[in-house]
Amino acid sequence: SVIMVSLGMEPSQFGSYHVSFFATLVYCVLITMCTYPFIRYKSFNIIDIRPIKQTKLLKIMAVVFFLFFILDTAMNFNLLYDILTGDFGAYRAAHYKGDDEVTWVARYPYIVRLIVQYMHFIVGSPWILTFLAFYVVLIQKLPYKYGLMFLISSLIGIEGNLLAAGRSDTIYWLIGVGACFVFFLPYMSREQRKKIGVIMVPIIAVFVAMFLMTTMSKFESHEGVGELDAGSTSIIGYAGQPFLYFCFFFDNFTCPIPSLEAIFPYSYYLMGKGHSGIVALQEALSNRTPYELGVFYTFIGQIAVTSNNFVAIVYCILVTLLANSFVSKTYRRIINLSQAYYYMLFASVLFLGLFSHYYAILTKTFSVIAFSFIFWILNAKTNNGKRT
Repeated sequence: SVIMVSLGMEPSQFGSYHVSFFATLVYCVLITMCTYPFIRYKSFNIIDIRPIKQTKLLKIMAVVFFLFFILDTAMNFNLLYDILTGDFGAYRAAHYKGDDEVTWVARYPYIVRLIVQYMHFIVGSPWILTFLAFYVVLIQKLPYKYGLMFLISSLIGIEGNLLAAGRSDTIYWLIGVGACFVFFLPYMSREQRKKIGVIMVPIIAVFVAMFLMTTMSKFESHEGVGELDAGSTSIIGYAGQPFLYFCFFFDNFTCPIPSLEAIFPYSYYLMGKGHSGIVALQEALSNRTPYELGVFYTFIGQIAVTSNNFVAIVYCILVTLLANSFVSKTYRRIINLSQAYYYMLFASVLFLGLFSHYYAILTKTFSVIAFSFIFWILNAKTNNGKRT
């Protein structure tokens, strides 16, 4: 953000606006507050994670999710190939105009499309599959092939994001891998770190390269700034705009139709009161205001824009209190699968909130609920037979 300002790269809708001290203070205080529980009760202080007894179900899940990824990729292979080998910027423009190619999954019978749709709902938060990839290898001690199947299945988010002409899910996937690696680091032997590195490094390198290529392709027709080319300035802008936009909207924007849809998308969907997605909600708000809201402004900014500043502050306070209450119970204790999952779930609000509120999307919220139920079923039993 500082580099953007120093290069004069402020977004065009800023006009004469300059980042205020008060908005900066609010941003830093809220981010620090939300981070505090994970600083005080570090994951390294967890004594151990207890394996579950129902390993057969974990193996079945790994195979099912892997086969679904293969099926979904096959269904969209031609389109994915055209996107990756063609002009991503042109495809992105066509997608937003509604002129992009329709995937041939629509040709399948209704029951097949229904299964595919609900499977996408279940895997809507791919970081959970990454979490399982580490868990089955390091805690459950299953063969590496099951961890690899979960890891490959987690790429479903990147695939779907490419079909929607997006790149953010590539960053989310990389951040999720990094977060899971740190969380499970105490349970890795030196030999395991080497093996995991051999598997992970090439995959990460491919997707970093893919992200850079799609970013360069999108902005290759733009002019650079100073000695920097268009691609370099676009990456700086991609990384720097969330903080700047948060401050801009915090100081200047009042939502014309405030709601809690960005916090409870699944509830709004069940009540039939929601939009078709967070993008549709942002477009509806943009049409009522002189601002373009389809930008990055962190998870706090998105809640503030779709409701108001007060709700965003209250949300951060509640998340901090809930996270602190939960993660404190993991401090210097042996925990189970569900507890490890909830630790990462609370943390993911932060580490996946870099651009927007990750769980403002219906499929991601549904996925969290679905896996909460799945892990409750899979959860190990104590010696007295009671479920923990």
